[in-house]
Amino acid sequence: MFPRAEGTTSGRPLGAARWQRLTAVVRSLVGLVSPAGRRSPGLIRRVTVVQSDIVSSTHLIEIAGAAYPHVLMRHRALIARAVARKGGTFMAYAGDGTLAVFDRADDAISASVEAQRALAAEPWPDGLVPRVRMGVHAGDIYVVGGEPVGLVINHGARIMALAQPGQVMVSQAAAQAAVQTGRPAAGRPEVADAGW
Repeated sequence: MFPRAEGTTSGRPLGAARWQRLTAVVRSLVGLVSPAGRRSPGLIRRVTVVQSDIVSSTHLIEIAGAAYPHVLMRHRALIARAVARKGGTFMAYAGDGTLAVFDRADDAISASVEAQRALAAEPWPDGLVPRVRMGVHAGDIYVVGGEPVGLVINHGARIMALAQPGQVMVSQAAAQAAVQTGRPAAGRPEVADAGW
């Protein structure tokens, strides 16, 4: 399928090592969309994802100026603490957004509510309060080249986008997964029924 040891990108030659890495990534991506019945490489498991972002972060950056990095790092630390306390794993940071995965949906929901409470209780400097929205969704996740991928992330982002600042929005799939554990989740998150 990839017979050449070297190729080009943007008119520049690729070295043999870079070409091999590129073809390995392409092969792994091809495996993700393999026909039914063929095991997709990189499948981790069924998980519950928690995604967050700061609402109106551009405005916050403009008014915070040099204080913004502190606000961003403190926001991340508070969310990370809640995620760790409930057994979750951080997978990625993207700008002002976060992505964490949990084995149990009830733990994901509880961590999200705990994070929102910690963010609300934090004494932010000079009124520089990050208004954070969070979304929780359950589904299958893959790791390709160290990066998490899968529809659960795309759908989770859409669930998160439905949340208001300070709110945790939970998909029907995550709510059902939480009920199946037999442990009620802390707080009263909103349940979003977007068909996922």
